[in-house]
Amino acid sequence: MATTLAYNLKLDSHPDPGLTGFQALAYGFHPSSASARYGDENPAQSKRTDEERRSILACFCLSSSIYHKLGTQLMQWTPHMENCLRHVEDFPACENDEVLVIQTKCARILDSICATSSSSFRGSGPVMFPSMHAPMAKAFKGHLDEVQSRVRPQLLEKRLVKYWLLLTNIMILDIELQGPVDPTSSADLLFGRAQLLQSCLTAISHFVENFLSFTPQEHGGLHVHYWLNFIRCLRIVYRLRLAENSAVNGSIVWKTVDLADSLQRGANIWRTVPVAMGLGVDGRNTHTMFAENLLRIKSIWGEALEQAETRRAGDGTSLEMRPDMSQPAFLDDMDAAFDFFDDAWMADVFLPAR
Repeated sequence: MATTLAYNLKLDSHPDPGLTGFQALAYGFHPSSASARYGDENPAQSKRTDEERRSILACFCLSSSIYHKLGTQLMQWTPHMENCLRHVEDFPACENDEVLVIQTKCARILDSICATSSSSFRGSGPVMFPSMHAPMAKAFKGHLDEVQSRVRPQLLEKRLVKYWLLLTNIMILDIELQGPVDPTSSADLLFGRAQLLQSCLTAISHFVENFLSFTPQEHGGLHVHYWLNFIRCLRIVYRLRLAENSAVNGSIVWKTVDLADSLQRGANIWRTVPVAMGLGVDGRNTHTMFAENLLRIKSIWGEALEQAETRRAGDGTSLEMRPDMSQPAFLDDMDAAFDFFDDAWMADVFLPAR
């Protein structure tokens, strides 16, 4: 709906008063010149207002989040939107304008990541250009460093800013971790991958702690995609624990992020949101149902990890090296537990045509 309104109001393009159909046909004059000719106090708009600039950037961020989940791009980035971003960045009216700029820039990087490696977001998509993962990650990291270098030090302490910067960094690291691994690689290469793995897990740990530090009232005001990104980051840990080499699996590195504890804490927070927001507590509200799904994921992942450890101990190999498990079925468990598109009309509107 927001995207449709943005298109109908032409917020994604430069305002061009031009000839409207009725005026051009009946009077044959340009609205702006006519306004000036007859002393109109409200001539046709030739510049965007700050409210319009903020609106189009916010719509883009929202559509970007939907794109990451569904793979359907609802709003394309345009040169005019770039001008709006530059204007808000150069002339912020308040601190929230600066936060919006950071979110928009991170959303653009995440869009590029989603376009090149959809499996980073949706788990079961194709892994494009596997041999190019390291160069792509380096390029994305350069863009993120540029974004972060332009952020005021005071803003870096804001939880919402941390959320977007950490999320973007995690997705970049995940791209590099999805690159092909040769089990016969040299010790230096394997050590480098172990360092990369530790960096990714540390970033996820910081992301989880930052996100769960929001109060229940603040969580009640966040869009559901914020929580989907929380689960997405935990799912990276889950996938890596199932797929990484057994030598790494047995190390202390996995203690960086406690999956069960993170999911339990998330469920506890979401159970308290309805009360904090003054909503009904009959158990059928969105927040309580989401909390129940988090606990389902906790159970599913816990069982899968336990089975993986048993299997790994039995044959002495990692799941990644098993030819019959190139695309493990259990990696799709999250999609089954969080199927938001049971209603046919939602599938028709949002999901791509088959």
